[in-house]
Amino acid sequence: MMAGLVLLDMASVVALLFIVLIGLPHGAFDGAIANHLGAGRSLGAAGKFIACYCAAAGLVIAIWVMLPDITLALFLIISMIHFGRGDASAQSGPVFMMQVLLHGGLAIFGIVYFQQSEVTPLFDALTNGASGLAILLAQIVIPVMALMAGLYGLLAFRDPSLRPRFAEFILLALVFAILPPLVSFALYFCIIHTGR
Repeated sequence: MMAGLVLLDMASVVALLFIVLIGLPHGAFDGAIANHLGAGRSLGAAGKFIACYCAAAGLVIAIWVMLPDITLALFLIISMIHFGRGDASAQSGPVFMMQVLLHGGLAIFGIVYFQQSEVTPLFDALTNGASGLAILLAQIVIPVMALMAGLYGLLAFRDPSLRPRFAEFILLALVFAILPPLVSFALYFCIIHTGR
């Protein structure tokens, strides 16, 4: 029964509280966005949105219970794209795609790669011990990202508009490598991502 319990240090507990209290509420805007798109025009439309939203949440939970390893891996990939799109300064094209993959990949897979011994118990608790696929994914993605980061550095050297985000990328890589995973993610999620 206690096998899935993860003991966190005080800094990680505080970081987790910040993630829950500051970072996650930005997802609460889903209802406001749905309302803006017409879900609030009638009681029936609002009820339909709420029912579909709850059904989607229930489906995700059911799939997570049945296939936790695959679902966690997919969640990490989706999160990488979500964070990367928010951090990209380019508007389109190859540089935009590179920024999405690098910035989002660093926030997700960088933490997993740099802090694997601390992340594995967290992932094991979320997947009932089936975190291997997520860890393997990080081990595959990070070397590819390292090659892309070299190209990103060359592009930033030539294009001054890329330098601020490239400098942010390097700074975050250091933060993710040094600080505990929940602390570094809370700093990124609450200050950079939620702020943007």
